Amino acid sequence: MDRSRCFRLFCVTLFGLIGTAVGMAMPATPPQVRTEQGTVEGLRVNGIHEFLGIPYAEPPVGNLRWRPPVAAKAWEGVRRATKFGQACAQVTTLGPFAGPANNNEDCLTLNVFTPEIGASSKLPVLVWIHGGGNMDGSSSGYDATRLAAAGKIVVVSINYRLGLLGWLANPALDAEAHPFANYGLLDQQLALKWVKGNIAAFGGDPGNVTLGGQSAGSIDTEANVASALATGLFQRAIFESVVLDGIPLQAAEKTGSDFAAAAGCGKGATPEVAACLRRLPVERIMRLAGTESTQGPYISILIADGQIVPASGLFAAFKNGAFTHMPIMSGTVHDEVNFIAAIAEYFSGPPRHAITAEQFQNFVTSGYPSEKALWHGGPGGIVHHLNTQQQRLSDALVKAWTNFARSGDPNGPGAPKWPVFRPTATTPGLYLSETLPVSETLMDQQFATDHKCGMWTKLATQ
Repeated sequence: MDRSRCFRLFCVTLFGLIGTAVGMAMPATPPQVRTEQGTVEGLRVNGIHEFLGIPYAEPPVGNLRWRPPVAAKAWEGVRRATKFGQACAQVTTLGPFAGPANNNEDCLTLNVFTPEIGASSKLPVLVWIHGGGNMDGSSSGYDATRLAAAGKIVVVSINYRLGLLGWLANPALDAEAHPFANYGLLDQQLALKWVKGNIAAFGGDPGNVTLGGQSAGSIDTEANVASALATGLFQRAIFESVVLDGIPLQAAEKTGSDFAAAAGCGKGATPEVAACLRRLPVERIMRLAGTESTQGPYISILIADGQIVPASGLFAAFKNGAFTHMPIMSGTVHDEVNFIAAIAEYFSGPPRHAITAEQFQNFVTSGYPSEKALWHGGPGGIVHHLNTQQQRLSDALVKAWTNFARSGDPNGPGAPKWPVFRPTATTPGLYLSETLPVSETLMDQQFATDHKCGMWTKLATQ
């Protein structure tokens, strides 16, 4: 990637945006909001109304497994929304940065953080997609109270199907008369439809929605920008750290056929194979997805299916202009893909040992397979409190993101000067550092020197 087009920042800063709430204060009357499905009752934390674990879809189990999600049914009375929903089924293929491992398919919930309630507020809305390689993670890893308060915006975080349950192409399933393969993306799109229909009651503007995410969440945001099925569901996008092209459908279907055979359902495009797959115990599926320290051979994390994701792949779609044109912020997280080397060492023991020179060379020459992503937070996650410098940088990025969500322009007081990218321009790259004031950025040459880009280029081209 051309470094003049990148935006570098420290990964610890990203997660500092969202922080950890302290000093929970409960009002005498918990906040309530009427949604299209029924009334939800939340709680108030540090001046922000939180509504957690709201179902936006029916559990994708039984005959709904490997089908497009179905909107949640209405409920009677008041539904308590005071704790995060369960994480979607996953194995800990990303080691200490993932989890908790579980077999839960009933997981399609979302969370709303808002400083105001009521249709008259019309605050900007940021819908956030968590990272985790589309294999791991959960919305519970992100406490958006500070982001909502500092930016005076409504933040929505979502769960979506992961791993084999969320991203599977199989000839038997694909022959059915419904969108297929990228079920996790379909979940995200249904969540966006929920936002469109309900967010006004939470104080948000359904006509001013920004979709964003980090790592796998960035990949999925990119895919939704290019997906014809997501047209009109959001107006701006934030790609934070990774973009990915997508696996050709033919290759993904071969992988899916191999999975069906390994599961004992056979190969082929028959209804019998599809029915067998839907009868599989979820425990069997998760065993084939991988283990605590290995990724199974049947995982696909983004598939060029031709309906949800363009058949040409995402890079060609963007190059050819075949996407929904909108304001887009694109950046990278400092050192994120170095996690690939780190996780190899973590999985090498016990006792653990450093990666070999051959492994290191393979990481570099393969371009760091960036579909694996750092996941942080959630149950079992370690909270690292920010120092003063990190907090300052976090504040600057909060300001830039919320400015962008409000108007499409990240610039303003307290935010770094972020120029508009123009393909023919010679504007130097923008690289933020926690060691610099918000008003200062690293220049391309300084960044290249600090990160030994000459050495990496030489290694990558050998």
